[in-house]
Parts: sequence; structure tokens; C-alpha cells
Amino acid sequence: MTQSATDTQAASTLPLACASLAIFITYLTAGLVLPVIPLYVHHELSLNNVMVGTTVGMQFFATLLTRGFAGRRADRRGAKRTTQQGMLAIALVGVAYLAAVLLPAPPLVKFALLALGRFLLSFGESLLLTGNLTWGLGLVGAKRSGLVM
Repeated sequence: MTQSATDTQAASTLPLACASLAIFITYLTAGLVLPVIPLYVHHELSLNNVMVGTTVGMQFFATLLTRGFAGRRADRRGAKRTTQQGMLAIALVGVAYLAAVLLPAPPLVKFALLALGRFLLSFGESLLLTGNLTWGLGLVGAKRSGLVM
């Protein structure tokens, strides 16, 4: 491999590494609350184990439902914009979680805010991941698509 080819490969890999770092930080922050949510729903809101499981599991189910939408959005609006919208949706998750904890409201209202946050997380995760993978494919090309995956 020539020096020029090595430089070109390194230049195309740096933005991909930054995008991968953004995904890692997003999943890290999303995962940090996972041990706390069941405790909050069960102990603070005094809801049963079915509600605890529903709260945790709804994110994964909603992610499956929103992944196709995210793909169509990335195709129509662009990968970068889809990624940014995913990040915005995930930032709004924090607002929903804070409202669920801080608002003086009945437990079912707090549960609904928490559920809204979980749905926003899955929606944002779909947008972020799909947009970011599409963006990465655009950065490095089809011949290096394995690097993106």
C-alpha cells in the first residue's frame, strides 16, 4: 500500500471513529439508568413487577417498531440530519426522566413520564444508530462497509 493510500484510509477512518465514539457515549448514558429504573418503579412509585418489566422492556420493543422509520428518514433526509435528530430525541429523554422524578404528581403520571422517556430513548436510538451507520457507509464507501458495521 502506498503512503498516499494509507493517508487516505486514515483520513476516512477518523470521522468514522468519531461517529463510533458518539454511539458509544449514547449507549453508555442510556445504559447507566437501567439499574435504577426497576428500583424507582418498584420502590418509589410502589408499582408491581409487571410494571417494572414493562418499563424496562418497552424500550426494546419500541426500538424494533421505529427502526424502519429511521431507515426511511435517513434515506430521505440524510444520515447526518437523522443522527442529529436521534441525539436530540435522546437528550429529551433526560427531560422526561427528570420530570418523572421531580414533579409532584401521582405515581401513574410519573410512570407515564418515565414510559415516555423510554419510548423517546428507543426512537432516538433508532434514529441515531441508523443515521450513524448510513453516514459511516457514506464516509468510507461500499468496499469498506465491514469497517462501519
